[in-house]
This record gives sequence, structure tokens and C-alpha cells, in this order.
Amino acid sequence: MTAKIAGVPNGVVRFITDEGQTQQVTLPASGQGTSTWVTTPQLAAYVRVEVRHPKIDGTSGSGTEMGTVIPLGPMAALTNPIFLGAS
Repeated sequence: MTAKIAGVPNGVVRFITDEGQTQQVTLPASGQGTSTWVTTPQLAAYVRVEVRHPKIDGTSGSGTEMGTVIPLGPMAALTNPIFLGAS
């Protein structure tokens, strides 16, 4: 699965499956990039791609922090689930 992103400078691209977050890539300052993640229906029932702006402090965040700090920046885009395998 490949996602082409534009318009989110220093943003974060995340691939998320039924098993949770599988990959996170930070976009360059240009806001454009391509991210690819390879899987099979045996490893993931579905995949969705999430694109987020950087956090207020300019960092990408990891999405796995716990506590009172917001772990990621504001949402820029979210795909519908892409179901893999037989329907």
C-alpha cells in the first residue's frame, strides 16, 4: 500500500491496521512525500492511512505516549478502511 501526501509540512503519516499502528513516517518541510507499507491479508484485515499536522511544539509525536500530553497533532486526513483479502 502506498500513500502519496501533499500539503502537510512536517506532518506525520501513519498506517493503522486492526492490530494497531504499524508504521509512522515524518514528512519533510515541503509537505510532500510517499510512504509505502507492505502487508498481506494474513497480517492485517484492513489498513487505513492517517495524516496529521505536527504537534504545537513542532514535533511529530509518536501516538503511543500516555498521560496528559496530547500524543499527536491535529488530523489532516484519514482514509476509510481498506479491507484486504476475500470479501
